[in-house]
Amino acid sequence: MKISLNNISNYHLELPPVNKATAKATNTEKANRNYDAIIIQSDSRQIAEKTFSSSLARAVSGEVRNTQASEEKIQTIKNQIDSGTYRIQFEEIASRMMLSREV
Repeated sequence: MKISLNNISNYHLELPPVNKATAKATNTEKANRNYDAIIIQSDSRQIAEKTFSSSLARAVSGEVRNTQASEEKIQTIKNQIDSGTYRIQFEEIASRMMLSREV
């Protein structure tokens, strides 16, 4: 690859000299220009919803972790599974998933 300096113009030589008057005018022109801006921020409603959903999720998961089945109930289910008489209780599962617990 051959690099030549013939095609490079001397922009710094083409610019007019800067003094206090031209510098002030240039700064004023820059201040008057309109530029696009991007502002990214969260809506207070979105923040409140996120906070509420997070606290609700923590409360539900804590409740689920703290709920334990009795040994008697576990043994009864094991016996039903072994004998082939265990039936899935769809309504109870759905009720608990919906947090209504009306079974």
